[in-house]
Amino acid sequence: MSDDTEQKHTLGTFITRFSTPITAILAFITSVYGFLKLFTDKDVGLVAVVSLAVGLLLLFGLCLYYARFWQPEKGDKGRSAFAPALGDDAEKAQAQKVKRRKLVRRSAIGGLVLIPLLVIGGVGGWLYVQNLPTNDVIIMVAEFEGPDAQNYRVTSTIYEQLREATADHKEVKVKLLGKAISEKEGSEVARKEGQQQKASILIWGWYGKTKETVPISVNFELLKPPAHFPKLGADVQGKVQTAQAAELESFKLQTHLSGEMAYLTLVTLGMSKYVAADWDGAIADFSEALGQVKEPVPALTQTTIYFLRGVAYTGKQAYDRAIADYTQTIKLKPDYAEAYNNRGNVYGEKQAYDKAIADFTQAIKLKPDDALAYYNRGLAYAHKQAYDQAIADYTQAIEVNQNWGSFSANYHGLPSAYVGRGNAYYKKQAYDQGIADYTQAIKLKPDYALAYDNRGIAYAHKQAYDQAIADYTQAIKLKPDDAWAYENRGYAYYNKKEYDKAIADYTQALKLKPDYALAYNGRGIAYRHKGEQQSAIQDFKQALKLTQDPDTRKDAAQNLKALGVH
Repeated sequence: MSDDTEQKHTLGTFITRFSTPITAILAFITSVYGFLKLFTDKDVGLVAVVSLAVGLLLLFGLCLYYARFWQPEKGDKGRSAFAPALGDDAEKAQAQKVKRRKLVRRSAIGGLVLIPLLVIGGVGGWLYVQNLPTNDVIIMVAEFEGPDAQNYRVTSTIYEQLREATADHKEVKVKLLGKAISEKEGSEVARKEGQQQKASILIWGWYGKTKETVPISVNFELLKPPAHFPKLGADVQGKVQTAQAAELESFKLQTHLSGEMAYLTLVTLGMSKYVAADWDGAIADFSEALGQVKEPVPALTQTTIYFLRGVAYTGKQAYDRAIADYTQTIKLKPDYAEAYNNRGNVYGEKQAYDKAIADFTQAIKLKPDDALAYYNRGLAYAHKQAYDQAIADYTQAIEVNQNWGSFSANYHGLPSAYVGRGNAYYKKQAYDQGIADYTQAIKLKPDYALAYDNRGIAYAHKQAYDQAIADYTQAIKLKPDDAWAYENRGYAYYNKKEYDKAIADYTQALKLKPDYALAYNGRGIAYRHKGEQQSAIQDFKQALKLTQDPDTRKDAAQNLKALGVH
């Protein structure tokens, strides 16, 4: 055999031996890449689809070849009848070769079955993933129909402004729909188109042009509106408006329109975070929205956004900023009763009760049937210990609206008004009237733990300790982590001279609230009456360590002095 023949034989053997595994590896890699892109990228591109198809076809082709056409036995050299018998090692090698060939054929047959199943399962899985709700906020911008669209660039201006305004929002994807939605097709067609694209917002419209004016219609379709989203005005719901032709030619109209769309989009993002109590996120989005426009936006006024941002600042207890936003709201809309009410609440949190009362009074002047404003003013009067005025306001809240109760999630409606008035009667030592109000609150709201607690305190002041204990027990049943109810019940048991039960309740109160100085003092008194002086001394010392309340400190110090500790 010549050197050339031998080299060709060696090269052919190399290619035959290694081309198949290399092809198999490449096919496997392209298939895996295609599958991963298919399941992780909802906007899967042509490259991924081609990679998957090529990879699977190559794998299927290889399996078909090895299952049906591969015949390596023909390559084995025939043996002469006079050739000596194979040795043991040669026999073993031949057996191993046959075994490997069987394994390859079986694997290939398995591949012929498995690959179609993978294709069917993959397509089904891909369709399922494609139909899952997306976490992305997709904003689609349709082509705005109008004369000389290429030069006036209404659509592209809105698109670019939206992309710039939402650049820091990784969850937002701004896309061009690539076609117009005509006035004749209307909102129904627009919404169907948006839903097919899984959009959250679809912006569409049209414009015309005469020598002097530009009629224009804009639609801001909210396909997935956040809860409690303010009602949008007709200006962005297809109402035909008129602008000067010069505004279109100077691009002032396009700039104004794109700013409004960015403003509404950022408000939408902010509202999603607002309803989830993500105050920082809501504040950031509302602030960005306000920065997008300088002129008033009739479709959704900046007044509303200042108010909502004020609520968000209140939620994160940034009270001075909340007051500033409510003040700006009132400046823009002086008859905004809710802004006065909310600002009054913030003043109350800052213990500026006179300012709070002034705001609640103004809210009542603007909305005389506002039960919540009466309730809030009654609470402010109670903090000022003006109990008669508090009772008058709570009574007015009850009388104004007997159905009051769904006004705010932070209150329990009428039951809260009865509890507030009951508290004021209690402070005036009118215990029977207080008990009557607490009872009415419980009748209206049987799971109102605070009403049971407060009624128990009123019974205790009347020395009706069994009734007090029953109410505290019900409060604990409704709210097992209520340390205050355990402390109150402990005090009632102490007054009945049931010291072990009193100690048990004080101990439970301290488990729930380890810094509860009043519970330490109460338990110390119970220990003292049981003659367990060391335990009593430790509790009185702990009470002194934990509190700056003058009454509790005085009581603990006197108890220590009575035990000979100075």
